[in-house]
Amino acid sequence: MSTNDTPATPETVEPVTAPSLPEDMLIVLPVRNLVMFPGVILPVAMKRPKTVAGAQEAVRTESKVGFLLQKEPETEDPGFDDLHRVGTVASVVRYITAPDGTHHLVCQGERRFRVLDAVGGFPYLVARVEYLNETGSTHPEVEARALYLKQKAMEAISLLPQAPAELGNSLQAIESPSALADTIASFLDVKPAEKQRLLEIADLRERLERVATLLTQRVEVLRLSRQIEEQTKEAIDDRQREIVLREQLRQIQKELGDEGGGEELAELGEEITKAGMPPDIAEHARKELKRLERMNEAGGEYSMARTYLDTLIALPWSKLDDESIDIARARGILDADTTASRRSRSESSSTSPCAS
Repeated sequence: MSTNDTPATPETVEPVTAPSLPEDMLIVLPVRNLVMFPGVILPVAMKRPKTVAGAQEAVRTESKVGFLLQKEPETEDPGFDDLHRVGTVASVVRYITAPDGTHHLVCQGERRFRVLDAVGGFPYLVARVEYLNETGSTHPEVEARALYLKQKAMEAISLLPQAPAELGNSLQAIESPSALADTIASFLDVKPAEKQRLLEIADLRERLERVATLLTQRVEVLRLSRQIEEQTKEAIDDRQREIVLREQLRQIQKELGDEGGGEELAELGEEITKAGMPPDIAEHARKELKRLERMNEAGGEYSMARTYLDTLIALPWSKLDDESIDIARARGILDADTTASRRSRSESSSTSPCAS
């Protein structure tokens, strides 16, 4: 992307005349679908005039900014009622203006804050805030949970396709459990609302546990995806191997002058069409024909399948005689058969020797 890539200095942005802010006030930048975490460097794109004005003022005065996630991404001109109350204070590393008019900030998150009150009188959002301190960092489980979280993160990286090696090295180098939890939370493939909930957890032990739970779920998804991918690849490889072998067999038959099998099977297909079978029977017959095409002609199963198809074709599916139901004639035939049977038994008993 071609950009005017310049350091964030007062000379690179249009100055905005506004009173300087006291330490407990903060320029707030509302963002859609993005949650900034402490310690993480992220680019942020902006187009809305009020947000751009706040970012430019922060760059001009070398002030920090506070990022707050919108409750509804569709809101075009959000006020504080449209934003979550907990966000992250960040310093501006670089300010970039793209040719399409989009403004980009590269920011590094520093600490959590909570909005206390909105402050009016500015052409951008300003709030009085309190900075949040982390709790639970001395809990005995923190170190163990951080170690488990790091192990799960390395496992997730190993399952990611084409994951850069430096990503794992960077995670291994993080010693702070708090920084580890926030870094992994930032890169988790979860919805922004879930990331916002993680941001609002001040207790470190609880945050480590929640991040580990979400990461474990993602690892299971990645593992299943890898398994499905390998099974699919094996199935494709087997199919490709079958195609190659079948082509080789065809070439061998061609060299031997034995290419009649294909013509014979084609004739069978035509006979199935002409047999006038019911649709379900015809579909079944064609499936059997496809199976026959994949069989070795020298095998016993080939002979059985061929005989089965010949039998199906030979049945008079569309050659039915006109129905003729004559009850009197049927009774006469049955009576004649019964009389003949009795006469035969009588003659047989008269010629047999008598018992002494």
